[in-house]
Amino acid sequence: MFRFVVCSLNLWNNRHWDKRQQALRKFLHGSMPDVLALQELRPTTRAAIDHMLVEYQRVDDDFPGWSHEGNIFWNQEIFSLKEYGAEDFGAVEKYSRLYWVKLVLTSGTEILFATAHFTAGNKIDEKKTGLNPRLSEATRCAEHLNRLTTEKQRVVFMGDLNEDEHTLWRLSAGGFTDVCTALHRTPQPTGPAVPLAGKIPAVDDWIYFRGPIRPMNFEVARCQADPFPPSSHWPVLATFNIK
Repeated sequence: MFRFVVCSLNLWNNRHWDKRQQALRKFLHGSMPDVLALQELRPTTRAAIDHMLVEYQRVDDDFPGWSHEGNIFWNQEIFSLKEYGAEDFGAVEKYSRLYWVKLVLTSGTEILFATAHFTAGNKIDEKKTGLNPRLSEATRCAEHLNRLTTEKQRVVFMGDLNEDEHTLWRLSAGGFTDVCTALHRTPQPTGPAVPLAGKIPAVDDWIYFRGPIRPMNFEVARCQADPFPPSSHWPVLATFNIK
């Protein structure tokens, strides 16, 4: 039996970075997730995390999205990189992609990890049109993940989906299960992280999986340092067991 921990976090680009970087450092050093999936990444925050997680690797590619939107860090003591990519799923932000890596454990077990940031309702006139772009975004992400893997291969997909209802049905229809459902847990709000952000609490950040792996635990990490959080979103973590 082998267990590993994944974490997804929307880094809120560079907003209030000077106030919250210490909280992020303490969280990462305390939790040490084996795989860290990030959204709203920027060169400043990427460089900082490089120093915080010196034993980790990430994708290093010329496409600007890997430094200006999303990336995935992994513990190189247990994982090695086989392949990576970035797939367009129709989001409105310039560098929004389905960012993914295929990682291989020392045992030879292969897992695809992926992250995405779905379009927020304030990015388009969603109230006026009544059209929810996240429905098609979820469908396209599921299609990409199913194209990149076989039905029996292990997949972990996580990110800021800006949604807690209809969009999630599309991912389920694509063959993916969210960790809270698998563990019979009630989803907890993943933001806003006070005192830096304030709005109605929402469950926007999710971790999904498929294949012969089993979630063991899930946490919304409400961590702070003097007294700021690491982002406007709380980090979400899950522990998986390899079957």
